[in-house]
Amino acid sequence: MDLKNNKILISAIVVVLVVLVSYNFESLTGQATVEKPTKITITEGISGGIINSRTNVRFLLENSRPAQRIEVDEADGSATRYYIEAKQCEPIKKGSREYECTESKYFASEDLKDGQRYCFQAKDRYGNNEGKPQACFTFKER
Repeated sequence: MDLKNNKILISAIVVVLVVLVSYNFESLTGQATVEKPTKITITEGISGGIINSRTNVRFLLENSRPAQRIEVDEADGSATRYYIEAKQCEPIKKGSREYECTESKYFASEDLKDGQRYCFQAKDRYGNNEGKPQACFTFKER
């Protein structure tokens, strides 16, 4: 009877340890399993989905990383107009591999077409699209 109780106790301890390790796996591995796509939000310079010519637009990149490449593409994906590199980044918490970046870009009529729709597109480390195009806007000359 004593051997049977020991097996049950050892089994219970193993189950509890597996549950604890599974529950804390991300923090134990340094969050290596977290790969959320970058979220792009325009914070200044847009009104009603329209960005006017000669406007400095500020935007926020969440789940980003330093030197992440962001493209400004035509909404139909036919052409890329700008490449922006994330430079002003801070980790979201101490020791985190995820960053929050704030960037700005001056939009001028020499580079964008009046009435054309554009979107921001984050790129991964290999230059591939990361997630879907976001923070779409229509460009208007003043």
